[in-house]
Parts: sequence; structure tokens; C-alpha cells
Amino acid sequence: MKLKSFSPWEDGFFDNPYPHFARLRESEPVHWSDAFDGWVITSYDLVKEVAISNLFSSDKLNLLFNRLSSAQQEAMSPMLENMRYWAIMLDGDAHKRIRTVLNKTFTASFSEGMRQRIEEICDGLIAEMQKKDSFDLVEDFAYPLPAILIASILGVPEDKVEWFKGVSGDISKVFNLASNPDPECAKKCLVAVMEITNFLKGILSKPEDLIEGTLAKSLVDSGLSENEIISTLTLMLVAGHETTTQLIVNGIYTLLNHPKEKESLINDFSLIESAVEEVLRYESPVQNIARVATSDYVLGGVEIKQGQKLVPFVNAANRDPKVFKNPDEFKIDRSPNKHLAFGFGKHLCTGAYLARMEGAISIKKLLQAFPNLRFAQEGQEVKWQRNVAFRQMESLMLKG
Repeated sequence: MKLKSFSPWEDGFFDNPYPHFARLRESEPVHWSDAFDGWVITSYDLVKEVAISNLFSSDKLNLLFNRLSSAQQEAMSPMLENMRYWAIMLDGDAHKRIRTVLNKTFTASFSEGMRQRIEEICDGLIAEMQKKDSFDLVEDFAYPLPAILIASILGVPEDKVEWFKGVSGDISKVFNLASNPDPECAKKCLVAVMEITNFLKGILSKPEDLIEGTLAKSLVDSGLSENEIISTLTLMLVAGHETTTQLIVNGIYTLLNHPKEKESLINDFSLIESAVEEVLRYESPVQNIARVATSDYVLGGVEIKQGQKLVPFVNAANRDPKVFKNPDEFKIDRSPNKHLAFGFGKHLCTGAYLARMEGAISIKKLLQAFPNLRFAQEGQEVKWQRNVAFRQMESLMLKG
């Protein structure tokens, strides 16, 4: 029986997407969605196939906005210009050119060099949280930590962190426009990207003030154009901030919902890296990637036409029972755990090492400081944001 065309904007998808993914994966792992105007992919092997094949392009910028009216698209031109050189939108030499610079910056040794700074930020935020009867994990910890850190990596003054958080959150919702052409969302995205573009232009206008070792300094020295630099810094702001915030929040939320696993971790913190990997699989911060078919292609027995859009859902692939035993169970010692939370192939997340480290340090320190960490209210419900790109909640009230 053919399934009803899938839309994330119906039927409580954001509260719990996994039953929706299970139905699609079992019946139509390659499913045409009118909402996305493209093919939704939900099985592990097919998501991975799309991610690694050179026949599927990352150059999907125009398709991202094709649900908007022509007048709206024209108004969004500053947004289009900023996103034009995002590495996740590029293929071939253009992608390699920017990726090479990022790889030289985001090395394992660079990330390890940030360890002490991450620990210091965590300790400072936790000290303030310990003064409160209850606290919002999102607002009081998981947002400011990566915001402060990514600001220092990018070379942005720390007094801009609060503003940074706001524009990052608004820009991250740009991916909603692919399936829900909401004018208000488009307006917020546009205002945010214009603000960050103007701000970054100001920083780049004074190259002599750029600090050695920051990403801004590395990009300027690399010979990239100003537009490429601004695009790259904007992407790093969104990717480095939003995903790490949700890794921390989703991790703590999931552990609280699985008290035996939480207790096992507190009793043996040598499991922290494995626990982070399981959080990345079980509640991946990134929900999907997008590609465009460069030629006709048969995927999972379904003919994909040249120019059509594909939306592989990473968090659907990470619950595929053909790859993960009892995939809806959360096990902090799961092995093997070949999840796709950070992508795959040439578009593997540049900051994966740093994000994993931030997640491990944060979750460990939170559980050490608050061994009786719990929800602020019994039977507490959380509100997941209506964001098709990121699996994120608006707040998480807790008590220590």
C-alpha cells in the first residue's frame, strides 16, 4: 500500500519523528514527499549511498528556496549570496578549496589544545547553575558553552556571544524553507544573515587586528575571497554552535530518560566517549542532509530523475534495525556503532573531533557536579523546535 506523502509539518513529527521514519523505512525507504518536493531517504544503506556517490551533488542552494515566490527569492538574495560558498553546498574543486583550509585548522591537535578552555567554560557555567534551585540546561549551559568557544575560534569578541546565539539560531532555520516557505521564517533568516555579514565585513576590514590561530586569521591568510571567508565563518558559526548545543542537551535528556544508563555512566566515566557516540546515534543533532541528482539514477529500485532533490534523513538511518541491533534502545556501551551523525565521505563534518570532545567533557562535568540531576518537574514534557535540519529543544528545565 502506497503511503501518504510525508510532511514533517503534520502528525506530531517534531515531538517524535522515529515512528514516522520506521513506517517509511519499512514500506518506502525512497519516498516522494510533496512537502520537500523531492525524495525522502530513510534506510541506512541508501542514505550512505547518497552521501558517498559523486552522482549526487551538494549544490542544492537554488532548490532550497524554490518553494518561495519569485519576489521572496529576490528579497532573499543576501542570504543566497552568503550561503553560496558554504562548504556543504559545494562540490569538486570549489569544495576542496575551502575544505583544505578548514582541515588545516580543525586538526585533532588543535581541538585538544581547546580542552582546557572548554573545561574552564564548563566550570564557570556550572558554578552559576549551582546557585539556583533549578536551571535551564539550554539557556544556562548548552548554548553559551559552544557560543563562547566558537567565538574564540572564529576570532569574535566575547562580548558578542549573546548576539551571536540569536543570529545563529535564526540562520539555522533557513533549512525549513525547503519544505515550509514561511515568509516570517524567511524574514528572520534574512535579517540575521545581513547582520552577521556586516559584522564579519567589519572584522575583515582590519586584518592587522586578527589574532593568530583563529579561523578568521587562517582564512584571510589562505587567499580565499572575502565572500568565501564570510560564507565559511557563517557556516562555522551555525554548524559549530547549533549542533554542539543539541548534542549536550539531547545527551542529558536521553540519559535522564534512561536512569540505568545514567547510573552506569556515573559509576564508570571510562564509558563517556561511547556514551557520546550513542547519543549521536540515538538523538542525532543533525536530522538530514540534502543532495541533487546530477543524472538519472536508480536508488533502491526507484528511478531518480536528473535535477530532482533528495533528502536523506540521518536520524532515520541511525535507527535502522538492519544495521543496529534493537535500534530504539539506548545503550551507552553499544558496539559497533557506525552512526552517520557527522555525515560520511568528503562531507564528513570538519569539527567532529571538537564536537565529540565538547560533548564528552560537558556531559561528564554536569553529571559529576549534579549526580542527582533530574527534571525540574515530575512528568515534565519538553518542547522540540520545529526545525527540519536540527533535532533541538527550546529549553530543558532541570534540578541538581
